[in-house]
Amino acid sequence: MTCIDVALINYQDGGLRKDGGYDFRPLQRAFAVAPAPPALILFCEAKKYADEAGVPMYGAAEALSDELGVPYSVDLGWMQRGPMPPAVFWNPNVLTLRRWWRPGATGAYLDQVNVAKFAVVDSGATAAERAEFLAFVHHLSNVSGDDRLEEARRIGRYGSMQQLPVIGGGDFNSTASGKHLPQRRWEEAPFPSRRHKGMLGPDGKWGPDTRAMDYLIGWWDKETGQRKDGAGLHAVAELAWRDDPSKLIVPTVNEGVDPGGELLIDYLLVNDAMLPSVIPGSYQVHIPDPSAPYPSDHRLVTMQLDLKFCRQPARQLPPEPAGAVTRDTDRPDVNAHPVPTVAAPTARR
Repeated sequence: MTCIDVALINYQDGGLRKDGGYDFRPLQRAFAVAPAPPALILFCEAKKYADEAGVPMYGAAEALSDELGVPYSVDLGWMQRGPMPPAVFWNPNVLTLRRWWRPGATGAYLDQVNVAKFAVVDSGATAAERAEFLAFVHHLSNVSGDDRLEEARRIGRYGSMQQLPVIGGGDFNSTASGKHLPQRRWEEAPFPSRRHKGMLGPDGKWGPDTRAMDYLIGWWDKETGQRKDGAGLHAVAELAWRDDPSKLIVPTVNEGVDPGGELLIDYLLVNDAMLPSVIPGSYQVHIPDPSAPYPSDHRLVTMQLDLKFCRQPARQLPPEPAGAVTRDTDRPDVNAHPVPTVAAPTARR
């Protein structure tokens, strides 16, 4: 069995309460509407989940297991801005984690951080026969389009340059170009909010800062109705819209959160190698009941993959010559900057 469910969520503050405790009941409510227990959850805002030897991190995994009825393993990622990194949760009965650089690990590069390699347990009898893929989760800057563009350049290495199938996601804090995507009434937003996700155009009017997402998926050519250039990643939301244009692309932020209207900023992305694995009609943005408190300021996003297309043929590598330095052969850029091992100062998200 190679079909898996994938979920993306930005759980507001990771459930951290003002008294210092955690409340995972809203997280459980968010996942109560999931079509099936996800084998892979890409999670943003794991705020202070490393505290107390990981008590909040393991508490979130246990809460998800209680709600969905399957076991979850969890690992934390890294965020330069402060102690609110992304995290990855997976069902170990379905997926085997093969690689994940932990915060502060010696030898990690910035383009490797928050990127996992998984194998599908039931896709082969031995390790060499199992389907494998990469999965990334990122939370881009909420205040600077320039920073987001720099982050996107690193993420872009997992597009057309990457031969392994890739599924990625996160809160990109920006939208892409194209009027078919949700739009915002920028004049209704106060300046700080406008400046964080928007930019002033040459005509003196405010609009979305789409540079980061356009770098990843290409800029929208309204004449052809296609994207051009880009790093070779594809927005699953847009793939679903192309399959059925009658279904509008909806925001991933809940109504009333952002002045002037909400945008699609939580993206699931796939590279060319993963495209055949995307199951048509499976992408959903789950809109919560407006009569009850929102589980989070962002909405749960789900999709399905059929990873039979990801199987890699077993190959025998020749022995390394004596004294040779081994390299990670699927890392796109061996010259990327290493991750600082000194903890970054606490900052507001």
